[in-house]
Amino acid sequence: MELSQIRQRIDELNGELLRLFEERMALCAQVAEEKKKNGMEVFAPVREVEILNWVRQTASPELAGYDVSFFNGLMALSRQYQSQLLDLGPSPAGIPSGIRTERLELFPLDMQAAPAVYSLTSDPEVARYMRFDTHTRPEQAEELIREWTSGGNLSYVVLKNDGEFVGVFSIQPDKEAAGVLNMSLFLSPDHWGQGYCGEITELAVKMARDILHGKMLRAYVRDANTPSRKALEKAGFAQARGFAGEKGAVLVYEYLLERQ
Repeated sequence: MELSQIRQRIDELNGELLRLFEERMALCAQVAEEKKKNGMEVFAPVREVEILNWVRQTASPELAGYDVSFFNGLMALSRQYQSQLLDLGPSPAGIPSGIRTERLELFPLDMQAAPAVYSLTSDPEVARYMRFDTHTRPEQAEELIREWTSGGNLSYVVLKNDGEFVGVFSIQPDKEAAGVLNMSLFLSPDHWGQGYCGEITELAVKMARDILHGKMLRAYVRDANTPSRKALEKAGFAQARGFAGEKGAVLVYEYLLERQ
C-alpha cells in the first residue's frame, strides 16, 4: 500500500478505537457505581493482573511488550475516571511491570524464561524442596509458567542487577480463601546462601500488602528447608501448621498483612 492508503486505514482504525474506548469507559462508569454500592476500592489488583496475564499469553510475541503497555494505559485511565466519578482524588497506582531492589531486578514471567525455569525444576538439588515432582521435560516447565501466569497470579523472573538469572517468584491468590495469598520462590543453587531468599521474602510482604491488598500471605516450606524457614521467620512469618507430603513434612508459614 502507498503511504496515503496506509494513513487512510490508520484513520479508519482510529475511529474504531475511539468508539471502543468510549464504550469501555462508559462500562467503567457502571463499574464505579457498583463499587460504590458495595464499598469496594477503585483499584482491583487481582483483576488487573488477570487482564495483563491474558494479554501476555494472547499477544503476538513481537508486540507483547507494547500490548501490555497499551492495556496498562487503558486500566490507568479507567482508575483515573472511576476516581473522578467517585470524587476520590488521585487514582491509585497500578501493577508494576518491573521491580528493582538493592541487588535484584524482577521482570514479569513469560515463556522466554522457560529454559531458565527448567534449569531449576529439573535440578535434583532444587527438586528436594519442591512440592511437585522433578521435571524431566521442558514442556513441564512451560506448563508451570502457564499456571503461574494465569488468573490473578503475579509472577516474576528474578535477576541480579547484572542480568544473571537467580530464580522465579510468584504470589498467587488462594482459590479457597478470600484475601489469602500464597507465595512461591525457587532460587538457583548457585545463589543459595547469599540472602536473596530473605530479600525477596521481605519484598513479597510489601507487594502482597501494598499492591495486592491481601489479608494474609502464606508460604509452604519443606521441613528440611532450614534456610527458607529462617528467612520466613526473620521476615515476620509464623509457623501455623504442618502436614505430611509425598516428599516429607510440609510446614505452613503465615504473615498477617492487615494493618492494626
